Amino acid sequence: MPDSRMFLALILNMVFVTLLIVMVIHWLRLRYRRRMHQEFMAKFKSPEELSDFLKAVGSSEYFAGFALKSKTPKEKVLSAVLIGAVIGVLGLALVAVGLMFREFNRVFLILGILTTAAGAGFLIASAVSYRLGRRWDIFD
Repeated sequence: MPDSRMFLALILNMVFVTLLIVMVIHWLRLRYRRRMHQEFMAKFKSPEELSDFLKAVGSSEYFAGFALKSKTPKEKVLSAVLIGAVIGVLGLALVAVGLMFREFNRVFLILGILTTAAGAGFLIASAVSYRLGRRWDIFD
């Protein structure tokens, strides 16, 4: 039994480190974007200069590169389906590994069942979102 607890602790540590890396990358991107905006605003000495720049012909093309693309409702539903499918298959793989290796049977089965349930939750939420979106004519 101590081996299964150590293995579970190892998996949880790997998940924690992965989440920490994702958060640091997101923070670095936000910091870079904030610095870029600060440098851009520092180039203008007065609000009139900024206003003149914004009225200029090329300013819209300049800002088009900074625009964040938002997903359409269909793309959001499809990405949720993709996430649900990947998490669900990962959960099934964990259950299969739990059935194959007896020494970590309980750990893999529990992780597999929880992961499969999370994937199924994403798929159910996607189906509900799609049906509501069709009913409310949100999709193109």
